[in-house]
Amino acid sequence: MDERTRLLIAEAFPTVPEELATAWLAPFVKKLGPPQNSEGWLNFLLDYPLEFWRQVRWAKQQINLRDTVSGGLSSNGNATLGAMESGYYLGVPNNYAIEIPDGWKTTERALEYLREQGTFPSPPVLLETPQGYEIMDGNHRMLAYVHAIRVVPPEAGEVQEVWIGRTA
Repeated sequence: MDERTRLLIAEAFPTVPEELATAWLAPFVKKLGPPQNSEGWLNFLLDYPLEFWRQVRWAKQQINLRDTVSGGLSSNGNATLGAMESGYYLGVPNNYAIEIPDGWKTTERALEYLREQGTFPSPPVLLETPQGYEIMDGNHRMLAYVHAIRVVPPEAGEVQEVWIGRTA
């Protein structure tokens, strides 16, 4: 990550560890511009203002992801995974199928990695909310995980490493 991007992220998201900033936020700075001045960031950040994100504390940790995807995701997280699956695998012409027509390939690459390694290529990013976990980054990886645990025996372990953001 270049120095300008690092400084923009540090100013807007002072509690985000550099490892997470590099993997998650830096590509969006390049795509959307500075988080301080961009309306595109509001949608990306689930309409939470930057003031909210400055209060979020982040930790990379191992969690029982099987339980999380089975009942711990927010309704938004569940709806997103359902819409992705419908668009990519069932041919439903929704936003995912139209805007990311090869998104199924990303999911399949993540699934193959899970099958071979038992873990994600990089940890998904979740935000803990009273309504359940929001998936901030890693929707394709999370959908791949859902596919991996549907088979018997499961093709990925229950415990997986993720980034979790929690408000103070």
